[in-house]
Amino acid sequence: MKTFDIGNWHGKLLFTPGYYEELYSYVKNEDARQEYSKSISVYNAEGDKTSLFNYENETIKQTYLQQLDRAMLDYSNMMILTLSSYIEIIIQDFFESFFDSQPETMYEYLPNLNNDKMKGYVDLETILNTNNYDELKSILSVRAATNANKGTFKSIMKRLEKLSKHEFNETLIVELDNLVHRRNKIVHEDRTFEIDQTIIKNVVENVLNLLRELGKICKSKNIPLYDGGGLLP
Repeated sequence: MKTFDIGNWHGKLLFTPGYYEELYSYVKNEDARQEYSKSISVYNAEGDKTSLFNYENETIKQTYLQQLDRAMLDYSNMMILTLSSYIEIIIQDFFESFFDSQPETMYEYLPNLNNDKMKGYVDLETILNTNNYDELKSILSVRAATNANKGTFKSIMKRLEKLSKHEFNETLIVELDNLVHRRNKIVHEDRTFEIDQTIIKNVVENVLNLLRELGKICKSKNIPLYDGGGLLP
């Protein structure tokens, strides 16, 4: 039976933002910035290296430091993409564990692709290509989870609430939905948002809260759960 590995996601939500925060703190440290500005080389019009960067020229120095800030801003926006991806995969992982533990709940999420009204559909090929019931259940759990995890974020959360009979905090849903919308604008509209360390910390805490809520469901529904980092009380 599939185990919902909260420990894995808890670790990712500690280490990935941790690496980001270390770099952010370094880039924004004024002493580090001044040392960095002294190390840049400049080139003449022919492309030959002429001398070390003249860090006493404030205009030139600020140009280079602004480039450093822009690179950090791009990284901050990429963190939004990473954390949004975590949400999508966490929910997929949870659905798979949920369906594998309670296979009777898969019915609605196994449609016949040629007939939307036919639910609980399993094709003969899938049955014949599995060795036992547990293997079949595992395959169908992934298939049902993929179907349940389609659509807008709010529609997916409604399915989660319906299946689990667990009510999520509305503020949490709104915050995570805003994150997903921001991610979509970055990806599909080439938008860049003013994002700093504080915003990323808040996003991480929201994803951790989602993980905590899913863990509560696992405990209440007796779904196999691994919490190696002790995220849950």
